[in-house]
Amino acid sequence: MRLQKKNILNSTFVASVILLGAFGFAVEGDNGLSVPLSESETQTWVVLFKKNPSAERLKGISNSLGLSFDPFIAKDSDYFSRLFSVVGDRSTVSKIPGLESIEKSHEVALMAVQPSKKFPTEDSFSDYQWALDLNDQKVSRDVTNILSRTFDNRAESDLGWSKKRIETIEGKMERDAVVAVIDSGATIDHEDFASDVFFKNEIECEENGKPPIGDAEDKDGNKYAGDCLGWNFTSSNPNTARNVVDRIGHGTFVSGLLAADRDNHQGIAGLSKRIKILPLQVYTDRRDGGRDDSDIQVGKSLTDKVAKAVTYAADRGVDVITMSIGWPNVIETRHVREAFDYASRKGVILVAASGNNDMPFPIFPCAYENVICVGSNSPNGEIAEFSNHGGHVDFVAPGDSILSLYPTLVQQKSFGSTGYEVKSGTSFSAPYVAGIAALLRGTHPNWTSFNVKRALVGMTVDLAPSKRWVQYGLPRLTNWGKLSDRVAPLFKGRNEIRLIGNQGKLRLPLENFGLKSGVNLKVKSGSEGVRVLNDSYSTNGRSDQVLSVPIEVSSLEVESTAVILVEVADPSEGTKTYKNVFQIVRVVAKKDLIQIANWPSVVPDEISPVPEIPTSQATPFLFVTRGDKERVVIQTINTSTDEIATIEIKGNQRSIKTAYFLDLNYDGKKDFLFVGDQLREKGREVVYALLNQDLTPIFEGSESVVLQYENGGFIDPNRYSSLAWIKLDSPFGPTAVPVFDNRGGTPKSDVDPDFVDRVDPRVTGPHFYYFELAAELGKPVYKLRLLDNYLFTENLKAKFNNRLRSEVRLEYNFPQSIAQFRKGSVSLFISKGKRDVRDYFVAELNAGNIEERDFEWAQWNNNSILAHLKLTKPSW
Repeated sequence: MRLQKKNILNSTFVASVILLGAFGFAVEGDNGLSVPLSESETQTWVVLFKKNPSAERLKGISNSLGLSFDPFIAKDSDYFSRLFSVVGDRSTVSKIPGLESIEKSHEVALMAVQPSKKFPTEDSFSDYQWALDLNDQKVSRDVTNILSRTFDNRAESDLGWSKKRIETIEGKMERDAVVAVIDSGATIDHEDFASDVFFKNEIECEENGKPPIGDAEDKDGNKYAGDCLGWNFTSSNPNTARNVVDRIGHGTFVSGLLAADRDNHQGIAGLSKRIKILPLQVYTDRRDGGRDDSDIQVGKSLTDKVAKAVTYAADRGVDVITMSIGWPNVIETRHVREAFDYASRKGVILVAASGNNDMPFPIFPCAYENVICVGSNSPNGEIAEFSNHGGHVDFVAPGDSILSLYPTLVQQKSFGSTGYEVKSGTSFSAPYVAGIAALLRGTHPNWTSFNVKRALVGMTVDLAPSKRWVQYGLPRLTNWGKLSDRVAPLFKGRNEIRLIGNQGKLRLPLENFGLKSGVNLKVKSGSEGVRVLNDSYSTNGRSDQVLSVPIEVSSLEVESTAVILVEVADPSEGTKTYKNVFQIVRVVAKKDLIQIANWPSVVPDEISPVPEIPTSQATPFLFVTRGDKERVVIQTINTSTDEIATIEIKGNQRSIKTAYFLDLNYDGKKDFLFVGDQLREKGREVVYALLNQDLTPIFEGSESVVLQYENGGFIDPNRYSSLAWIKLDSPFGPTAVPVFDNRGGTPKSDVDPDFVDRVDPRVTGPHFYYFELAAELGKPVYKLRLLDNYLFTENLKAKFNNRLRSEVRLEYNFPQSIAQFRKGSVSLFISKGKRDVRDYFVAELNAGNIEERDFEWAQWNNNSILAHLKLTKPSW
């Protein structure tokens, strides 16, 4: 008997987000609430009354203003009893009496699924599983609380799964296959997991089949005492590490996609009954003490845990490892690389999610050559809008609105039945491909990882045409048994074109999936200013061939990325085109070693590029510094002309950390700004060297400028999260000075003279600072100043005609275009309001003047505001 589903999915969703002050500043409504001017078009608002309005009162307001109120339904909630959605124009809605707040209903990315009329298995929610079998399900994305966009289903956008087909495949498997899920653990006792679904280390289990409690003997000598059901690598205590309790839900979700019980008259069906799960926990919630901000941002402890989990899984003899983890090249470390190589040598098939940033650039471990990288597709057959893509992404699998298992103790957000949840992301595509790989390994136990990948390539179907791409496509079980015979480029690793001068080599490995004859290839550039010098190649049927393709860049002003296309004339499958995005980087050859007097030759790792402001693109200039207790020497090399310049600055223990290339004095010529610090008796202080291109001082007789500040604490120039430049007059003429956000106190010059409103200047907090270039004894000095000081706030309040009870806050500054830099202006994102009920504005700071700027919309994204602006397109 089928379970009855009640309120399975929220059909509507209204997010209490932000009230946007678009196209106009604020005025006061009749109720005292601040709403924006203009914009008479009708839209949806969410209004909160101060007191629960009676039906008679709502009827009176409706008759008076011509509005209709739609209540929010929630039991035992005072808040929701006072909350209503209403459709109308802004000025009319602002006249509703007795309101506590008004919020605009904004576009949000909530996914929904309308179930099929067909049930592919005897599981109560299997009709929601479009990823396995796409019939007449409707997947939609809520745009507002009353509008949604429904995907048009496209044939062959699912996995081609059916009960009959999977049972046939399972019947031909020689053994079960084991998948290690490196994630947040698993809910071992979930009702939709069969009792034998987890891959146990029987020798370490108690008689009841569970891990031991308390101190335990390491019976198999693997140094993981009591590892009966996997291991929690976030715990240092073996008594708790042997329990992989999932407090997040992610690992349970992934495991459910692979191996939830089938035909048990509840929940969903996993990909196969013959897949066993080894849960390995590498992250958890912060309450468990295993994952804090340092783990997430720095990656040291996280990658260490991942490496240990990978090697552990390999030693346990798993067939496949699936991971929904990624990190950029900046924290790529050898111990992780070695761990993956170790597992690969042991024959483990490695699968990873591509990430959800909608970017074509590689992340690790997806970019490893021995890792299968998986992105997401939607029911319309296109790459999902959130999915990373590019040539390093091998396959896609369904990842939009996926239903799976969830811990009963974790609150679900999108599905109305406890223990299940709907989510979207490449995290939930990777396990599907990992599961198919496991089925292949179970059917052919002696197959190598390469053989499995060849079969996956043979099973793929093409995606719907799009400007975004992946290497192969979507593997479907309808193509089970097909093997690929083709040659294709392998776009893995860092994907760089490394230039010396204006020429470089593109390393292009080729994968041969069983094709014994040679093929002809053409390599082309898809980017302006980048030319392939030799575009024609032939292969001889070998599987390990690597091409070295000469590339020429016509100008150093080109984009820092280039699209490269590879056309393969395949005799069996016709001509196929593969493409990828490559980073263009400059390298310093051995002949470019820079020699500084009295010091040995500088190795390339000690040479730093000088980025140009405001574009932050690479310049022809490189710099290197050497110093001791009495001096620091700065030397630059122009790689275009091979000219070298040197300057020696005397002082106390200085070190140069950063360099910029910009027109500091607005004379039409670019200058150098070197940033460092030095030690004084009173502590560290920041030092700036403002130099012409020949390294002569911009200000005669002053090689360096010291930053003076009070109350702000030490302002570390390496910790700016945003940086812009404004044009200010100084005793030395017009000068570009930086504006940046940092934590600190209030400088003396910016302390409010009003003792009543004054904030203790020693109290630190997030602020926006700038440098004032002043003169002391005829020498230039920088003085730290506060941009968002009391005068700035008062001016904004006056500009907005704002009530004093509303807070005005500078949120952040936007990246600066070349035109803005030349004008000395920067665009600012400003908010005003109370608590979370705020108006948002974009203004332009132009030598102290604030001008309103238009913008289209904004949305919350992980509690951050992303504004999509109608700003002039930057000239870079």
